[in-house]
Amino acid sequence: QSVHEGCNYLTQAIYFFQILSHLYQEQSDKQLPSNAQIIAAYIEDHYLDGITLPALCNEFHFSKNHIIKLIKKAYGVTPIEYLNNFRLQKAEALLEITSEKTDTIATAVGFQNYSHFYRLFYSRNGLSPSEFRNKKREQ
Repeated sequence: QSVHEGCNYLTQAIYFFQILSHLYQEQSDKQLPSNAQIIAAYIEDHYLDGITLPALCNEFHFSKNHIIKLIKKAYGVTPIEYLNNFRLQKAEALLEITSEKTDTIATAVGFQNYSHFYRLFYSRNGLSPSEFRNKKREQ
């Protein structure tokens, strides 16, 4: 039985809209994801699809400069650096838990060029992929 059952229609409507307003305020207080977070999530979901800056522009209808600015402000790197870092994280995990060849892992995480993968991996870790694997297995 409603607390406001004996009230007239107008009073019930006022209470109803107060409740809706309160619920709306609670919902709007929750932070919605930023454009940078949405783009980053897209990159993480599509990291195997050969993402390029022009492809991101087409997907999100932003200019190249705007996308770069959003990601750089939020994550401190360009979108392509974000993509490569994500791929490298995946490669590191695969090196630890599998015995797959390093070139197979590079391809599996989206790198088309092994030399590029190797340079990025070495720059990030100070070790080759094989050395990284051996070090992790010793721990």
